[in-house]
Amino acid sequence: FTDAFSSFCFASLYIRPEVVSSLGEVCQENLNLMASCIYANRFTRLMKPEQFRQIERSAITTMAHKIREQWVVNIQKVILNNFRDV
Repeated sequence: FTDAFSSFCFASLYIRPEVVSSLGEVCQENLNLMASCIYANRFTRLMKPEQFRQIERSAITTMAHKIREQWVVNIQKVILNNFRDV
C-alpha cells in the first residue's frame, strides 16, 4: 500500500496547475535555447583555419554565457513565479 500511495502522490503532481504551467514554460525556454545555434555558421569570406577556430570559440563562449546568464535565470523565475503560492 505504501508504494502504491507514494506512486499515486507523485503522479498526481502532474495534474497540479503549478506543475503543468511550470513544465510548459520550461519547455518553451528549452525550445528557445534549441533554436539558437551553438556554432557560427554564416561566413562572408574565406578565412584561415585559425581565424575559423577563433570565431567558433567565440560563438561557443557566447552561447555558454547565454545559458548561464539568461536560461538559468529564466528557469529560476519560472519556478519561483509558479510556486510562490504553494
